[in-house]
Amino acid sequence: MIDGNKKEELTKQLNFDAMKPVKLILATTMAIAAFAVCAQDTTKLNTPPPVKQDQTAPQNQAQKDQANFKKDMIVIPAAEVPASLRSTLQGAQYKGWENGTIYRNQSSDMFMVEMRDGNQARIYRFDQNGKAIKDF
Repeated sequence: MIDGNKKEELTKQLNFDAMKPVKLILATTMAIAAFAVCAQDTTKLNTPPPVKQDQTAPQNQAQKDQANFKKDMIVIPAAEVPASLRSTLQGAQYKGWENGTIYRNQSSDMFMVEMRDGNQARIYRFDQNGKAIKDF
């Protein structure tokens, strides 16, 4: 027969030997999980595309410039358009200007004609002599 101390030592040795594969499996599983977390592909996440400054900046700048340009403008009726501007507006590209909105700058005597066609707007600028001003 085996006495109590030997029986305890034998049980401990058997438990320790039986636990070796379990410990090895747990350690291997943890290592694989750690590598899997580090190896995740983050390029396929649903992130919005970056905003391209070059495309939006000119449009926003043009809107700001137009808003500033209209700041000192008042609407005038077609009957008050000076003769020099009226003769310029007879050109084919300004066809329909009579139905548009005509603005006059109070401080510089510059003019702006805004013609709308549905959601599209065409804007033309003129100096005090009726000559077309190129867009900024």
